[in-house]
Amino acid sequence: MDWTDAQVIAYFLAAMLQRAPSRRLVLATLGAAAIAPPLGAQTRELVFVSSQLRMLEELRAMENLVLQRFDRPVLFDVEFGEDLGARIDREATTGPTIDVIGGLYGEMWSLTRAGVLDDVADLTARLAPAGITEAFTALSRMDTLERAFVPWMHTSYVLVAHRRALNFLPSGADPMALTYEQLITWGATLASRTGSYRVGFPAGPTGLLPRFLQGYFYPSYTGGMVTGFRSKEAVAGWRDLIRLWDTVNAESEFYNAMAQPLLDGDIWVAFDHVARVIDALKARPDEFIALPAPAGPKGRGYLSVLAGLGIPRLAPDRAGAARLIEHLLSAPIQAELAHTFGFFPVRDLPADTQTHPGVQLAATAVARMRNAPDAILAVLPNGLGNNSRAFSRIYADAFQAIIMGAQPIEQVLDHEAARLHELLDRAMAPCWAPDPVSMGPCWVL
Repeated sequence: MDWTDAQVIAYFLAAMLQRAPSRRLVLATLGAAAIAPPLGAQTRELVFVSSQLRMLEELRAMENLVLQRFDRPVLFDVEFGEDLGARIDREATTGPTIDVIGGLYGEMWSLTRAGVLDDVADLTARLAPAGITEAFTALSRMDTLERAFVPWMHTSYVLVAHRRALNFLPSGADPMALTYEQLITWGATLASRTGSYRVGFPAGPTGLLPRFLQGYFYPSYTGGMVTGFRSKEAVAGWRDLIRLWDTVNAESEFYNAMAQPLLDGDIWVAFDHVARVIDALKARPDEFIALPAPAGPKGRGYLSVLAGLGIPRLAPDRAGAARLIEHLLSAPIQAELAHTFGFFPVRDLPADTQTHPGVQLAATAVARMRNAPDAILAVLPNGLGNNSRAFSRIYADAFQAIIMGAQPIEQVLDHEAARLHELLDRAMAPCWAPDPVSMGPCWVL
């Protein structure tokens, strides 16, 4: 997405004539600013576009708990990650509207590669006293920019179990260090002893099952996400997944998030994104417990989900954007992210910061997973640009064909591997963790 000088000029001229946001919530200001910005800037709402916090409850919480505390109006607009770049492209002719972009690490990497983001090294330096985790700050350094984004929030996925389900664990199993074999046995025991299938996964239309396959299942069985896609280790893993699915509640194919099935008592053991189970943990912290993901033959694969905040190179109000990012990185707002959204802070918080018991359960599980001796860190797909959704579709299609359609594993994996080859070649995307670094596009071996 390289812009000519003429496009840039047209971009700014059009900005003075029109603004065309897509889906949006206009977020009014409560309270006056301590230091009022210039009148023109004060009356214009900042535009904050994010690929995260898209669910209705999250949108409302952003409106009521986060952005109303800022000292000027903010329009919070959501886009799927692969649509962010397309929207920026459109604005080359319709005019610049976006002041702040929030997205996952891979999305920010793609936007940097496309020349969209401004360098925020100055803002990173101003935020240094906040004590942002160094590992996250290191990820914000890109080839073309000193700092491409400011770390915003992070999370992962966990198992959540009703405490009564612990009575049915396999003999000798440590719930904080389960294996997939033990999870299969656990699910089978729950089904036979309770008369119902009590294990659940978010396999619905907007559920996050593809992330389980990419960041947990595949690394645990193959050591990677892409390169071993059709390996003999992957085939063995799919055979285990068939056995696991025999213990899973059939309603899982309709579940988009697992908090409510847990609260309803239909599911006793569920896997999902922390943000999508946090309501159960917060509602009944004495009844539920959060557990690290299981381990497979290669180790305990887990996905670290880091989101960042960037400023577009052509942002209409860079100073206002920087102030909004500083607001989002303030200690009270970072604490609110954990309490309300299930995303954990990327900065130090005061020692007296109150943490909800349910949030602490999730944080403990994520920490145990990250620090496990057999941990295999995976990051979200990187460098795919507009192909991110197609990448996840390949894993979802493999699941549908093998698990739901009972098609031959090797045949399905060969077919989907060809799609992977084509997609990664088209995107020119090098491998990302846990696959080894590649000089060219990542490749299925």
